Amino acid sequence: MNEQFNQFQRRVGQISRTHRRRVPYEFTVRSDGLMVPRTRSRLRFYFPWRAILAGFVTVVLVKAFMIFFLGPTGYETRMNNLLSGSTYEELAVKILSADPVSSWAAARMEDASAWIAAQ
Repeated sequence: MNEQFNQFQRRVGQISRTHRRRVPYEFTVRSDGLMVPRTRSRLRFYFPWRAILAGFVTVVLVKAFMIFFLGPTGYETRMNNLLSGSTYEELAVKILSADPVSSWAAARMEDASAWIAAQ
């Protein structure tokens, strides 16, 4: 009987450990006898991949729209005007300069505009 009790205790302990891993909170008893859940705080530091990807896509779309709206020559003229400005404007030129992806997206916007106008 003693061996069966030890096996039972091991199974109960295993179930308790599994439950503690899966449930994000524990219960504590307040001084008035009420049991309230207490969250276990885990410090988790994640790298914000989604935010970086969303920022990159937003920058590309803004550049593509500006190239589409101003035209490639007008866009380059504005970028050259910014080069003679402050260091912040020079940084903006480095970020907003036309790249193949934004030029491709601007061409697709132009195609879509022509298709819509033809309808």
